[in-house]
Amino acid sequence: MLKVDQLPSIFLQGSLFYSIRQIIITVVNLATTIFLTRLLLPSDFGYISLVTIVISVISILSDGGLGVYLIQRKEEVSDDDISDITNFQLVIWISIFLVLFLIWLFPISDKISNIGILYLLVSSISIPFSIFKAASIIKLERGLVFNRIALIESLEQITYSIIAISLGYFGFGVWAIVFALVSKAVFSFLLSYVLSPIKFNFFSTLKLRELKKAILIGLSYQIPSIFETLRSLLNPVVIGLTLGMNYSGFTDRGILIASIPTTFLGTVWQKILFPLVARIQGEKKMLSSVYENSLYIHSILDKAIYLPFFLHGKEIISYFIGDKWLPIYPFILIFACGNILFSSYTTTTIAFFKGLGFADVMAKWSLFQFPLAIIFISIFTFFYGFYGFALGSQVLWCGIFYFNKYLNKTLKVSFLRSIIVPLISFLVSYVVFNFALDLYNFNLLVLIFFELLFYLIIIFLLDFAKIRLIVKNYKFQYNSYNEE
Repeated sequence: MLKVDQLPSIFLQGSLFYSIRQIIITVVNLATTIFLTRLLLPSDFGYISLVTIVISVISILSDGGLGVYLIQRKEEVSDDDISDITNFQLVIWISIFLVLFLIWLFPISDKISNIGILYLLVSSISIPFSIFKAASIIKLERGLVFNRIALIESLEQITYSIIAISLGYFGFGVWAIVFALVSKAVFSFLLSYVLSPIKFNFFSTLKLRELKKAILIGLSYQIPSIFETLRSLLNPVVIGLTLGMNYSGFTDRGILIASIPTTFLGTVWQKILFPLVARIQGEKKMLSSVYENSLYIHSILDKAIYLPFFLHGKEIISYFIGDKWLPIYPFILIFACGNILFSSYTTTTIAFFKGLGFADVMAKWSLFQFPLAIIFISIFTFFYGFYGFALGSQVLWCGIFYFNKYLNKTLKVSFLRSIIVPLISFLVSYVVFNFALDLYNFNLLVLIFFELLFYLIIIFLLDFAKIRLIVKNYKFQYNSYNEE
């Protein structure tokens, strides 16, 4: 049985495992994107986009966020509890699958591509395997076994990439992606079942009261994902229809590149903090300490990752994706400014809300956020073109004031200092290397190394006492855990 005072050291180890996992997945995804872009036709990507979006929606509806309820629950969770949720999810998936099957057999319109529906139909076979995999992951997350989760997620992505690239090379077109999706789901289910076996009871009697509670919590958890998916449609609708698909492509790539640091860190933070916070809900002092330290570390890391791009963004874009993408550089800087200022706060706070069972707070903000995004993005795009998309998106950071109101009802935490100190170091480093020093004769990699080193030294000098305390506390917790 895990003790509460062991959890911070487990969090530290879990962060390491998930950081390694995220690095692996980021590198594999990048390589896969490059290879598939070279191998497949533009028309193929139209179908792939359809498959990806619809499968994401089906996954959201099938999952319903029900697993979150079990991870967040204070009481112990049995295999029967997991089976109840799994059976309900399977019923949802079967219903959706039958609808797709009927549409494929009896097309409701000539404008609906029969082959497109077939792609979706075959791809949706991956969903039940993902549901079974999620059941095993629930046990691992409740046990805070982060190394096994990271292993499963890394290997499944590698499996997908190998199959997609191999089949694409041999001319399978869209089927390369379809078969890769299904193979990835089957493989990850088998691996997760071996590492965390569950005795499924497919004939369990559903506990309606418990299920209703799970659905309500699950919907609160999934509503932000649903609205995030809908908000992603603003690019092709607002940009594509007004400025053309060329600028829609600029916007898509700009958002992707600008979000790489926050996506990387956000994935690690969400995976680690959510189950950790769920386990220490009653420990207010420890919750406050974990919150402030997590926010502080995130703030240091996100600015470290963004610093080279602010200093050498044009060179990086030109080298990796070509000069034709240079128009997105200002877009990326605008988008990244909001991430640098606020992402550490929102990432940490959202993970805490999930762990504390406050998913409804995020759901309510999503209901307000979506129309707000439509209004501001449309207005700014009208006046400033596709750069206006990045400007209009910044209004969404207003959510920090909404989140802070609810967070303070549970925890009294200070977050400004954790953001400001790394920000000062970032600005000092930017000014020194961009204006004060003429170092363009240096090798780019060497220069980036010294820039990051300088940035970290400034933080260390400004916050020596705080950093020393964090290291000392976690070192003590880690040693205590190993002695146990």
